[in-house]
Amino acid sequence: MNSTEQEPVDEAMCDVVLIGGGIMSATLGLLLRRLQPEWTIRVYERLPGVAEESSNVWNNAGTGHAALCELNYTSELPDGTIDITKAIAINEQFQVSRQLWSWRVPGERRHLVLESCCP
Repeated sequence: MNSTEQEPVDEAMCDVVLIGGGIMSATLGLLLRRLQPEWTIRVYERLPGVAEESSNVWNNAGTGHAALCELNYTSELPDGTIDITKAIAINEQFQVSRQLWSWRVPGERRHLVLESCCP
């Protein structure tokens, strides 16, 4: 087998398949690994590397979706005031996700299997 060929995958041995190598699959994979450490989790990405599409800093606002500068999270009311309720809720969710990832940094290092679905 040369370096461009992939080892055959026994799909019957896989408990969870995550499609896409971005932040959402990484987050779900992390949570599932923590809840069910014995499960086999595979992540399939069609691009050559992970986080190259929506999760890539060049393809999003680069704010971590904290709702601090995305105007679509605020709406103008009929009286001309701005409703920031949704922006505050999104920011609170973002802070929780930061806590999750900061917990993970010093934690155990158990990797998910990443496979490219397209050569």
